Amino acid sequence: MSKTLNRINTEISCKAIQELMSSYIDGELQDIEKEIINSHTANCAVCRAEFNQIKLLDWNLRFEDKIEIPDELAKLREQTIAKLISKDVARHNNKKRSIYELQQRNFKRMTSFIGFLPGSKIIKETSVKIESAINQQVANTSKTLIKKMIGF
Repeated sequence: MSKTLNRINTEISCKAIQELMSSYIDGELQDIEKEIINSHTANCAVCRAEFNQIKLLDWNLRFEDKIEIPDELAKLREQTIAKLISKDVARHNNKKRSIYELQQRNFKRMTSFIGFLPGSKIIKETSVKIESAINQQVANTSKTLIKKMIGF
Protein backbone atom coordinates (compact mmCIF):
# COMPACT_ATOMS: atom_id res chain seq x y z
CA MET A 1 0.00 0.00 0.00
CA SER A 2 1.32 3.45 -0.83
CA LYS A 3 2.28 6.04 1.79
CA THR A 4 -0.43 8.36 0.40
CA LEU A 5 -3.16 5.79 1.10
CA ASN A 6 -1.86 5.28 4.64
CA ARG A 7 -1.92 9.05 5.23
CA ILE A 8 -5.46 9.33 3.83
CA ASN A 9 -6.53 6.31 5.88
CA THR A 10 -5.43 7.91 9.15
CA GLU A 11 -7.28 11.12 8.31
CA ILE A 12 -10.63 9.42 7.59
CA SER A 13 -12.87 8.90 10.58
CA CYS A 14 -14.60 5.66 11.47
CA LYS A 15 -17.95 7.33 10.92
CA ALA A 16 -17.06 8.21 7.33
CA ILE A 17 -15.84 4.66 6.67
CA GLN A 18 -19.00 3.14 8.16
CA GLU A 19 -21.18 5.37 5.98
CA LEU A 20 -19.47 3.97 2.87
CA MET A 21 -19.74 0.29 3.83
CA SER A 22 -23.19 -0.30 2.31
CA SER A 23 -22.09 1.33 -0.94
CA TYR A 24 -19.02 -0.90 -0.93
CA ILE A 25 -21.13 -4.03 -0.61
CA ASP A 26 -23.52 -2.83 -3.31
CA GLY A 27 -20.55 -2.29 -5.67
CA GLU A 28 -21.08 1.47 -5.98
CA LEU A 29 -17.57 2.61 -5.00
CA GLN A 30 -14.48 3.27 -7.05
CA ASP A 31 -11.38 1.14 -6.59
CA ILE A 32 -9.54 3.80 -4.54
CA GLU A 33 -12.49 4.09 -2.13
CA LYS A 34 -12.61 0.31 -1.76
CA GLU A 35 -8.88 0.27 -1.02
CA ILE A 36 -9.27 2.97 1.63
CA ILE A 37 -12.05 0.99 3.34
CA ASN A 38 -10.01 -2.23 3.15
CA SER A 39 -6.98 -0.49 4.62
CA HIS A 40 -9.01 1.12 7.41
CA THR A 41 -10.84 -2.08 8.38
CA ALA A 42 -7.53 -3.96 8.44
CA ASN A 43 -6.30 -1.57 11.15
CA CYS A 44 -9.55 -0.75 13.02
CA ALA A 45 -11.22 -3.59 14.94
CA VAL A 46 -14.44 -1.63 15.49
CA CYS A 47 -14.96 -0.91 11.80
CA ARG A 48 -13.88 -4.43 10.84
CA ALA A 49 -16.55 -5.89 13.14
CA GLU A 50 -19.17 -3.49 11.78
CA PHE A 51 -18.19 -4.32 8.19
CA ASN A 52 -18.38 -8.06 8.87
CA GLN A 53 -21.85 -7.65 10.38
CA ILE A 54 -23.04 -5.70 7.35
CA LYS A 55 -21.58 -8.34 5.01
CA LEU A 56 -23.33 -11.10 6.96
CA LEU A 57 -26.63 -9.23 6.94
CA ASP A 58 -26.33 -8.65 3.20
CA TRP A 59 -25.57 -12.33 2.60
CA ASN A 60 -28.56 -13.39 4.74
CA LEU A 61 -30.88 -11.03 2.87
CA ARG A 62 -29.64 -12.07 -0.55
CA PHE A 63 -29.85 -15.82 0.04
CA GLU A 64 -32.60 -16.29 2.64
CA ASP A 65 -35.06 -17.71 0.12
CA LYS A 66 -32.42 -19.94 -1.50
CA ILE A 67 -31.41 -21.79 1.66
CA GLU A 68 -33.52 -24.84 2.34
CA ILE A 69 -33.55 -26.18 5.86
CA PRO A 70 -34.16 -29.93 5.92
CA ASP A 71 -37.23 -31.20 7.77
CA GLU A 72 -35.07 -33.68 9.63
CA LEU A 73 -33.25 -30.84 11.38
CA ALA A 74 -36.18 -30.13 13.73
CA LYS A 75 -36.51 -33.84 14.54
CA LEU A 76 -32.78 -34.18 15.23
CA ARG A 77 -32.92 -31.16 17.52
CA GLU A 78 -35.85 -32.59 19.50
CA GLN A 79 -34.16 -36.00 19.79
CA THR A 80 -30.92 -34.45 21.02
CA ILE A 81 -32.69 -32.37 23.65
CA ALA A 82 -34.73 -35.41 24.77
CA LYS A 83 -31.55 -37.49 25.18
CA LEU A 84 -29.86 -34.79 27.20
CA ILE A 85 -32.88 -34.35 29.46
CA SER A 86 -33.31 -38.10 29.98
CA LYS A 87 -29.62 -38.51 30.91
CA ASP A 88 -29.86 -35.61 33.35
CA VAL A 89 -33.05 -36.97 34.95
CA ALA A 90 -31.57 -40.48 35.19
CA ARG A 91 -28.42 -39.15 36.83
CA HIS A 92 -30.43 -37.25 39.44
CA ASN A 93 -32.84 -40.14 40.08
CA ASN A 94 -30.00 -42.56 40.71
CA LYS A 95 -28.47 -40.34 43.36
CA LYS A 96 -31.73 -39.48 45.15
CA ARG A 97 -30.05 -36.86 47.28
CA SER A 98 -31.87 -34.39 49.42
CA ILE A 99 -31.79 -30.71 48.61
CA TYR A 100 -29.62 -30.19 51.69
CA GLU A 101 -27.05 -32.71 50.40
CA LEU A 102 -27.03 -31.09 46.96
CA GLN A 103 -26.53 -27.67 48.50
CA GLN A 104 -23.67 -28.98 50.64
CA ARG A 105 -22.01 -30.53 47.59
CA ASN A 106 -22.39 -27.33 45.58
CA PHE A 107 -21.06 -25.22 48.45
CA LYS A 108 -18.00 -27.47 48.76
CA ARG A 109 -17.36 -27.11 45.03
CA MET A 110 -17.75 -23.34 45.15
CA THR A 111 -15.39 -22.95 48.11
CA SER A 112 -12.76 -25.53 47.15
CA PHE A 113 -10.33 -22.79 46.10
CA ILE A 114 -10.18 -21.27 49.61
CA GLY A 115 -7.52 -23.74 50.75
CA PHE A 116 -5.15 -22.32 48.13
CA LEU A 117 -5.47 -18.68 49.26
CA PRO A 118 -2.48 -17.18 51.08
CA GLY A 119 -2.96 -17.32 54.84
CA SER A 120 -5.78 -19.88 54.74
CA LYS A 121 -3.83 -22.33 56.94
CA ILE A 122 -3.32 -19.66 59.62
CA ILE A 123 -6.97 -18.67 59.45
CA LYS A 124 -8.05 -22.30 59.85
CA GLU A 125 -5.75 -22.84 62.84
CA THR A 126 -6.93 -19.59 64.41
CA SER A 127 -10.58 -20.49 63.91
CA VAL A 128 -10.00 -23.87 65.59
CA LYS A 129 -8.37 -22.13 68.57
CA ILE A 130 -11.20 -19.58 68.78
CA GLU A 131 -13.80 -22.34 68.59
CA SER A 132 -12.03 -24.22 71.36
CA ALA A 133 -11.85 -21.08 73.51
CA ILE A 134 -15.54 -20.35 72.93
CA ASN A 135 -16.48 -23.93 73.85
CA GLN A 136 -14.37 -23.70 77.01
CA GLN A 137 -15.97 -20.37 77.95
CA VAL A 138 -19.46 -21.78 77.38
CA ALA A 139 -18.61 -24.80 79.54
CA ASN A 140 -17.24 -22.59 82.33
CA THR A 141 -20.26 -20.29 82.15
CA SER A 142 -22.60 -23.27 82.26
CA LYS A 143 -20.81 -24.64 85.32
CA THR A 144 -21.00 -21.24 87.02
CA LEU A 145 -24.72 -20.91 86.28
CA ILE A 146 -25.42 -24.43 87.56
CA LYS A 147 -23.49 -23.72 90.75
CA LYS A 148 -25.48 -20.50 91.26
CA MET A 149 -28.75 -22.32 90.66
CA ILE A 150 -27.86 -25.04 93.11
CA GLY A 151 -26.61 -22.56 95.66
CA PHE A 152 -22.88 -23.21 95.79
